[in-house]
Amino acid sequence: MSLFVLALAGTGFSSCLLSSPADYEGEERIPPRLDLLSAYPEPYLFHEKSPGEQLEFKVKVQSNDTSATGDARLQVVLFLNFNNYQGDSDQILLDSTSIDPATFEDGPREIRMTYTLGTYNENDGCYQYTLFVTHWDNGYPPADIDDPEDVAIVSWWINVEGDDEPNDVRDCLTSGAQ
Repeated sequence: MSLFVLALAGTGFSSCLLSSPADYEGEERIPPRLDLLSAYPEPYLFHEKSPGEQLEFKVKVQSNDTSATGDARLQVVLFLNFNNYQGDSDQILLDSTSIDPATFEDGPREIRMTYTLGTYNENDGCYQYTLFVTHWDNGYPPADIDDPEDVAIVSWWINVEGDDEPNDVRDCLTSGAQ
């Protein structure tokens, strides 16, 4: 029996067991993931603020940005979403930035954007602020995205109290309503 094992070892059978690891081109690029539990203000609550008040939006992001081609930086875009009095929807760009590429092993990175309420005349009513995060080479959010699966989104509802009459938070369902 031991002769049989020696014969197999001599034929190269054992080389299959000791083969070198496969070559990898690099890790797959993974879309950004937002940690909504770390987000501030909390995206699952309505927040009451006053015109002129500075509001800081914060959220942690993780992604695996390694890529053989394309720009692997993350782009971060903050919009004000509202309906005007004619019922037309609109989005106003408030801020944008980029974040250098990283991997999941690097841990979460914090996104911070500051905005002064009322800059675009949102003086009284409920408004939706939306943050888009995607890879730089995936197009420009929200309209010109090549791969919608490579986008992370969080929205905040801010009730701006600009007069003595309290707003009805049910109006928050139609952004910018009075």
